[in-house]
Amino acid sequence: FARCFENHGFYRNYVVTVDGNVWNFNGEFERCRIEFSDDNRKQTIVWEWKPEGKWLPLCDRTAVRTD
Repeated sequence: FARCFENHGFYRNYVVTVDGNVWNFNGEFERCRIEFSDDNRKQTIVWEWKPEGKWLPLCDRTAVRTD
């Protein structure tokens, strides 16, 4: 599990699963899929949210390690 806090005290709880290079964070109203590249230098992150009972895109992010 994971509990993520925002700066004003709001938080969400997530069930976390790992399958190879993919981590999934599943919550009641948001979910996230993080895929790590084989060389561990890049993360592809996809967030979705469920405002009215249907999963919708929230944001996509890419993180790249620089030396």
